[in-house]
Amino acid sequence: IFVIFLGPMILVLWNRTFDIFFGMIQISLYLNLNIFIMRTVKGTHKNSNYCP
Repeated sequence: IFVIFLGPMILVLWNRTFDIFFGMIQISLYLNLNIFIMRTVKGTHKNSNYCP
């Protein structure tokens, strides 16, 4: 009975951790991409008064 109850819980927790892990990776990639775009925009428009 305990194993039957524990099985789905472990699966749910495993899926949750994977979701959080991949979410963090996606967020970090997105932030890095944004920073890269900001830098390139700053580099191309240095003389303009562009503020992020």
